[in-house]
Amino acid sequence: GEDMLSVSLPGDGLYTVTAYAVDARTGLASEPQQYTWSVDSTLPETYVISHPANPAATAEAAFFATSTKARSRFDHCTNSRRRGRPSAECFAEGVAKSATDGSTDSEEGDGGE
Repeated sequence: GEDMLSVSLPGDGLYTVTAYAVDARTGLASEPQQYTWSVDSTLPETYVISHPANPAATAEAAFFATSTKARSRFDHCTNSRRRGRPSAECFAEGVAKSATDGSTDSEEGDGGE
């Protein structure tokens, strides 16, 4: 047979579920099987560690970023001339690109922030 277990976990941490089957007729149990996983909902801190001069002398720009979490993915967008965070339109239009392997990536930019 099959069964599904759904749980609400109290927060970040290491969790283990142990499952075993019990024979309805004999009451004997199978060898238990375990699965352990971690929940980590803390967002990574991101730091730009290298960038072009401002103002830049060229439209070519390379940015290098690092994160406080080793397996972070970096999303970036370069079509916004607004200061601060990139505009929602930039991401909605599919301009954002990702470096899913955690390495740095370079992107042509407008020289602005």
